[in-house]
Amino acid sequence: MKKIFFISIIVSILSVVGILSSCSNMNDMHDKYLRDGETTYVGRVDSVLYSAGRERVKIHYWVTDPRVKELRLLWNQKRDSLVVPVPEHQPLDALEVIIGDGKGVIAEGNHNFFFFSHDNRGHRSVVFETLINVYGQQYQDRILSRSVIETQVADNDVTVVFSGASSNEEVGIEMTYTNLDNKTITAFFPDAGTEIKLQNVDFSKGLSFQTLYLPEPTAIDTFRTTAERIPIVQITNVAQGKPVTCSDILTPTEPTQQPQNAVDGNTAYTSGRWVSTANGEHWLEIDLLGEYTVSSFKTWNGQGSGYGNPIARMKLQVWNDGAWLDVHEVTGNTDPLYGASFEPITTTRIRLYCYNQTRLFELAVYSIIRY
Repeated sequence: MKKIFFISIIVSILSVVGILSSCSNMNDMHDKYLRDGETTYVGRVDSVLYSAGRERVKIHYWVTDPRVKELRLLWNQKRDSLVVPVPEHQPLDALEVIIGDGKGVIAEGNHNFFFFSHDNRGHRSVVFETLINVYGQQYQDRILSRSVIETQVADNDVTVVFSGASSNEEVGIEMTYTNLDNKTITAFFPDAGTEIKLQNVDFSKGLSFQTLYLPEPTAIDTFRTTAERIPIVQITNVAQGKPVTCSDILTPTEPTQQPQNAVDGNTAYTSGRWVSTANGEHWLEIDLLGEYTVSSFKTWNGQGSGYGNPIARMKLQVWNDGAWLDVHEVTGNTDPLYGASFEPITTTRIRLYCYNQTRLFELAVYSIIRY
């Protein structure tokens, strides 16, 4: 019985020793933290929004803790970093910083960004982490330009017909041209459809376009395709308004019968016209005031009482190597609006040669000009 009693005492003593030992170990752990000091954290970034760019990014962030004096950002697997001063601000104010401007660029791709807030006493926040996209040459290489289906030219106006957009990231088309006042115009057509009309264009100075893209709706940089020249084919009446002479006039003193009426651009039957004498052969000659490659012509002459009959037999001639060259001839014509095409030829003068009395309202000679 005494033996059992002594064993109980021994067990109790060992238990007390164990408890005391445990308390000593716990105190040792607390002493360690007391020696290092208590860890103090400042408020981390509350939220982050970003606007992607070309090898850069604009970051909007919110910090409500007034103790925060700077923000440290890390990316590229924490190999790149930036320290941003945090100015005095209202708690709900958005702050912003652009990374990639001026000092280096950010490689294209998806990046994990780590944000740490710091006060001016060496304390920092826990990390705020977010994924940010950055765009560059790879994105540039895969955007597609619109295709030009056709161009429709009327005087100095042009309508360009495009194919449809290939991506919902396309934001429009930018057109560059020179107007008739010799001013370079750059016009942006957002959400462009398939037709764009431009007015008062000097086609000789060229016309080009670019297709514009935003990789994300809030992106700060617009990507554009390489500028493409739009080929313009203009069919021009090179005879209009040019100096003109003729073989004869029915009534030389009558203003409505003069040869210049045949190149004034007015084809109305009741307007002035060139009227030849009644008998023999007659001709109307136009000085083009320069070299033009011509390939078609058209005549307008009245038919019926007071207007005369269609030009039954006529030929169009061009000045070539010091002599008149026939490029088209018709016999037995009954059409008061006669026209024809011929092989393109370069000339400086045109002559319409007729074999019966002629009442010519208008003669147009067309040159196809490619810009």
